[in-house]
Amino acid sequence: MYIKYKNHLSSSKVNSLLERFDMSFEEPLHNEIDFNVYSEKLSIHAHFILAYDEKELMGFVAYYINKDRRYAYIPFIAVHKEGRHRGIGHLMLSYLLQILPLEIKQISLEVKEDNNNAQAFYKREGFCVLSDLKKGKLLLNKIL
Repeated sequence: MYIKYKNHLSSSKVNSLLERFDMSFEEPLHNEIDFNVYSEKLSIHAHFILAYDEKELMGFVAYYINKDRRYAYIPFIAVHKEGRHRGIGHLMLSYLLQILPLEIKQISLEVKEDNNNAQAFYKREGFCVLSDLKKGKLLLNKIL
């Protein structure tokens, strides 16, 4: 297993990522977002951590950095279903913690209220519920 960091990806590469991992989420991503619109946003603003097993892409983290507010936000973390329970998510989050600028003091992300597996994973990674959002989502936070 190895990790690659990408400061930015083209919109088409981001779109390919979203399509590749579409079915890796509890509910397919295409049911919630427009890939073309979101790919453009991520391409402009997000950084990426990519996890490979041999040559196959097994997972990715997309994240934003807000240096003014001293936090990072993760809109997406995905691991292929066949790659789960192998430490890939932990490896990607550990890598993220190593490369974040020192002024970043917390990481936030959203998780569906009924996604117990994801909630358990984030709890093991040191995240706690910050607030209950609308639309059945929870805002989780990790203080660094």
